[in-house]
Amino acid sequence: MNTENKANEKKKVFFIAVTDEPDSQNRVYSDFVLNLCLSSISSSDLESKVDVNSFKAHYQLCAGNIKQSLFNKLVEYDCFVVLIDDFNGSFNPNVWFELGVVSTMNCSLVVVASEHVKIPFDSNDIAVLRISSDLKEYCNEVCKSRNINRINWNTEVQQLSNNKSNINQQYKDSYSNFSIDFINHLGTTLKYGNPFNSLYDNAKIRSLGFNGLYDMLVKTRMINLLESNGVTAEYISGEREAFEELAREVRKAKSSLRTTRFANQSIVATETKPFYNEFMDALYFASKNVDKCYRIICNNNHLKWYDIYNVLRYSGSKMKVFVRKQKYSINFELVIIDEVVAFIHFYQTNRSGDKDNESPNKRHDSSVQQIKSTLKITGSHVCRELARIFDRLHHRDIDANEPSDLSRTLLGVENLLTLSEEEKSRGYFSLENYTFTDNAIGIGKKEGKIKEMFNHALNNWEISDIDSEIMRNGIDSINGKEVDLDITDDDNE
Repeated sequence: MNTENKANEKKKVFFIAVTDEPDSQNRVYSDFVLNLCLSSISSSDLESKVDVNSFKAHYQLCAGNIKQSLFNKLVEYDCFVVLIDDFNGSFNPNVWFELGVVSTMNCSLVVVASEHVKIPFDSNDIAVLRISSDLKEYCNEVCKSRNINRINWNTEVQQLSNNKSNINQQYKDSYSNFSIDFINHLGTTLKYGNPFNSLYDNAKIRSLGFNGLYDMLVKTRMINLLESNGVTAEYISGEREAFEELAREVRKAKSSLRTTRFANQSIVATETKPFYNEFMDALYFASKNVDKCYRIICNNNHLKWYDIYNVLRYSGSKMKVFVRKQKYSINFELVIIDEVVAFIHFYQTNRSGDKDNESPNKRHDSSVQQIKSTLKITGSHVCRELARIFDRLHHRDIDANEPSDLSRTLLGVENLLTLSEEEKSRGYFSLENYTFTDNAIGIGKKEGKIKEMFNHALNNWEISDIDSEIMRNGIDSINGKEVDLDITDDDNE
C-alpha cells in the first residue's frame, strides 16, 4: 500500500469502559455510551474518516484474557474513547489503569465522564466530555422498561435522534448536545493528538527551570530573534502533526532543501510511520525541483543505509547525501526549506520495551529516542543562520564560492590539515554527474551505480572499524543478505 493510501485510511477507534457482567447496570451503561458515540459519528462528517465497524469495546472482542486483548488493541488502534466512571459515578481501577497507559501513547484520546463527577485531574487542561443527567435518566428508564438482556442500544439511541419518535424532547436535546460535543472532541483529538502530550511538554519545560515555552524563549533571548526581522515561530506537539506540516512545506520548496537524520533508530513511532513516509515522498518530489538538495545522515545504525540508498534512488540528480561518522551524532533533527522555513525536531526517550519500527522482533531500551515536539520557524534572517549551521556540518569553508574543505566528521575523511583531490570526493554520495532513463532499464542501472558507489567507498575510503562494520551490514541488508548486528545493536542505542 502506498503512503497516500495509508494516510487516508479510516481511523480505528477503541472504547474503554467498565466491563462487569453482561447483565449488570454498569455494563448496560457502558454499552449505552458506546452507542451514543457510534450514533454521533454515523450522523456526522467524521463518518468518512472513522472506521465505525471497528469501533468496539474490549469486552466485545475478547473471549479470553481481557488485559492481553487491551494491549493488543493499543498497537492496532489510532484513537481511544475512555469512559472513566460507571453508572453510579464511581471509578473503576482497571479503567483508570488503562487510561494511564493510553495517556503515555502518541495517540488520539477522548475522555468521557458523567456530568457531576469530580475528576481527580485538572479538567481545564484535559477537556472532559460530559454525559448529562438527562441521558443517564433515559438509560435508566430503558433498563426499567425492558428485559436488560434484550436491550438493543443501537435501536434505543436511534430513537433519540428520530424527530418522529415519542421520546421526551428533553432527552432528545441532551443527546443532540452530546453528539455535537463528542464530534468536536473526536475531531480535535484526531487532528491534534493526545491531550496529555501538552502536559508532558510543559513538565519538561518546567524541569529545565522555565515557567513555560514563552518564558523559555524570553530567558534564552531566542524571543529577540523571533520578534525581529519578520520571524515567527510555532511550537508543534506530537509526531503526526509535525510531519504533516513538514511534508506540506517541503513540497513547496523552490530553490534549496536541507534535511538531517541523526537518530540512531527510526525517529517515529509505528502509528506515525505513514506520515513520516509522506514527508519522505515530499522530499523526493522537492529534490527534483530545487537547485540545491542536501541530506546529512549519521552512520550509527546499519538501517540508515536503506535511507541513503532510497534517497539517492528516488530523488532528483541534485541530491547530495553526506554521511557522518558513527560517533558524531547530534540530538536533534533539522530541516531548512528555501532558507525561509525551518523545522527543529526534539527527541523524547522511548519507553522501555518499545519495539523498533524497522525491526519488529527487536526491542528498544529506554535510551532510544523518537521525535516528541517540533519548533517551526518562518523568516529568512533566522533560517539563513540555521542553513549556515547545517552547511558547517559538512564543509569547513562554507563561505567559499565552491566549498571543498570537507568536515572531518564525515565518513572516510581523515583529520588532516589539507585534503587531497581524491579525499575531497569522500564523505558523500551523489548522482549529479550521471543520467538515467525512467524506464526499467534506467532504474536498474541507477540502483547498480548506487551499490557500486557504496562498495567503492567501503573498500577505498579510510573508515574506522565500527563505521566499516555498520556500513558493511547496511550494504548486506540492501542486498538481501543476513547481517551480524552485534556492533550496530550496541552503539548508543
